[in-house]
Amino acid sequence: MLFFFQLRFYSNIVIFTIFFYEIIIIAIGVEHHSKLLHNNNNDNNTTISRAKNSPGNSDLFFNDKNDKSGDKDSIQLPKHKKQEISTTTTIITTTTTTNLVSINDSESSSSSPLSAVTARKIDVIAYCNDPGRPPKSQISPVQLTYVENEQVQYTCDEFISLKQYRKCLKGKWHGEMPLCGNAFRQNDLTQVFIYEAENGFPKRLLDEYNLTNNLQPFNKFGNSFIAERYPSHPVRAKGAKDYYWNLIIEKPALIQMIRISFSIVNHLVDPKMRTNIFDIVTVVTNQYRDCKRVANNSVSPWHYNSTRFDYWYFCRAKSKEDFHQEIQQMTNQIRIETTSLVPIKYDLATFILAEQYSNNDNYTDPICGLPEVPVGLEARVINDQINYVFTCAKDFQRVDNYGGQFLTLQCGYDNRWHGQLPICLPTRQCQKIVLENDETHTYLVEIYKYDRVFFINQTEWIPVRGSRAFFRCKDETNIFVGKEIRICDDGEWTNSLPNCLPTSSVKSEDSLKTSSILMIVLSTLIFTFLMSC
Repeated sequence: MLFFFQLRFYSNIVIFTIFFYEIIIIAIGVEHHSKLLHNNNNDNNTTISRAKNSPGNSDLFFNDKNDKSGDKDSIQLPKHKKQEISTTTTIITTTTTTNLVSINDSESSSSSPLSAVTARKIDVIAYCNDPGRPPKSQISPVQLTYVENEQVQYTCDEFISLKQYRKCLKGKWHGEMPLCGNAFRQNDLTQVFIYEAENGFPKRLLDEYNLTNNLQPFNKFGNSFIAERYPSHPVRAKGAKDYYWNLIIEKPALIQMIRISFSIVNHLVDPKMRTNIFDIVTVVTNQYRDCKRVANNSVSPWHYNSTRFDYWYFCRAKSKEDFHQEIQQMTNQIRIETTSLVPIKYDLATFILAEQYSNNDNYTDPICGLPEVPVGLEARVINDQINYVFTCAKDFQRVDNYGGQFLTLQCGYDNRWHGQLPICLPTRQCQKIVLENDETHTYLVEIYKYDRVFFINQTEWIPVRGSRAFFRCKDETNIFVGKEIRICDDGEWTNSLPNCLPTSSVKSEDSLKTSSILMIVLSTLIFTFLMSC
């Protein structure tokens, strides 16, 4: 009996020794296999290393121990103050925007296993601040900043229905500054003479209308004539293809904006109108101004079977001398020539005139509203809506020597801003992050977008304070490790360079660990069973 227990005791010791020997062998095998996987990844250039020759880049997994620069996890983007305008010295801080620009990634090495991955383009995006506005106007949407390719819409408070637009492209607002004017409310149409036209001149008088004291009151919006104010019968042109209109208003005026609408009778039912072309040829106020069409529209049906055609014109003085001449010789006549392919009959539907805004009654002190202030500049008010002085903003320095220390914009005779702006460039900037593959390194991560950058010109741009770089894996099946965004702060990029891990290597190590755990559990069960025997 004693011999049996001794035999069982020594047998258990042997089994126990064999059990722990198996566990040690399994652990050594796991470690050895992990090293093989790691070395294999290095041999195949699938790990991420430091960005080549790029200041400010640090690898998330392979940091240089001698690199003492501390990474910052986050940075607050610069806050934008609301625009302030007053008669005292006030700062307006704005920024311009830029168009979407694409830049190719660096080409992969021909020996790289990622050479088959197509290089994708990088979106480079700037932004804009307040685009400026004419006096007595509304802008939509109202925002502190506007993204690339975003468009703003202007509407005038006193000149109805006209919508004007500007678009943010490559750090600047594109499109001319919109124009608004003061629509007449006390300067009605009094006489209308309609002629048949030939070669741009009146040939014979067809009809005339005396509207003096015959127009009904209308207070909804400013106008010189709308059809419902003269309900007795329409002001109609008939009997010809081409017409010459001579419209006379009550008082001489300096006319800057015109909206005129004609309603073509039976336009929807007359077969001849289906292929007909109707248009306004010219609009003339006097010899001192050029009137150019800025928009047109049609509304159908309008008053039974007619179609209404709307036209908007801006009339600006040809020169400063012409502007002052016109002030001395203002007229009260507007001449309009129309043309058609076939004889046509149409009515005057709307006639709205607007004068330019001015600080006095004789138009010699025009006002232009608020100017656009480009990126890197600040504006201070000298005379509200008339005159502003421009200097470089914080973190920008002037690089030109034009016109002394301060440059100004002055509201001109044509309601445009006149003057020279300083050229200002950033004093601090970040280096562009370069991820170039070579014989020893292949990057699995890429930059797909920069935003809030500063454009030097139409093609050159630089990252400045607040600019952001966005990262992603080249292969979407890989696992992204790190932070997606790095921010330029005082000349350095925050955070470390992110990395991407191939899914295959992660799965191999996970499967090896799982099988090892199963072997240990199985060995434990066998040992427990033998000990219980």
